[in-house]
Amino acid sequence: MNTLPTSSWKPGDAVMLAYLTGTLALTDTGALVARTSPNSSAGVLLVWPYGYYTARDSRGVIHIYDATGTDLLSVGDDFSVAGGFLSQEDPGVGADQTPTFYVNSTPQKVNKSAQ
Repeated sequence: MNTLPTSSWKPGDAVMLAYLTGTLALTDTGALVARTSPNSSAGVLLVWPYGYYTARDSRGVIHIYDATGTDLLSVGDDFSVAGGFLSQEDPGVGADQTPTFYVNSTPQKVNKSAQ
């Protein structure tokens, strides 16, 4: 089990309602990001709800689990979440000034071929 950057947010708490869609990707430095454009190597850093964690399956693929142990996403999945960006002054912003999105919902897998 590996840890993810998490916040204190839990279901039932007040939420931010920005909508983010992307593909869950792993950066060269090991961070999980949302790639919001297929032609971009950059991504949006994600801060997950309290209790979320990661683990690798037998093939080495990283999965994200919620606090109850439900498998929600794996690297390469297209997904959407609600939440929001915080200001650059916030300590949660990536050290390299990468935008950081605070997830305030359970991620939903997105079937891009159905869009």
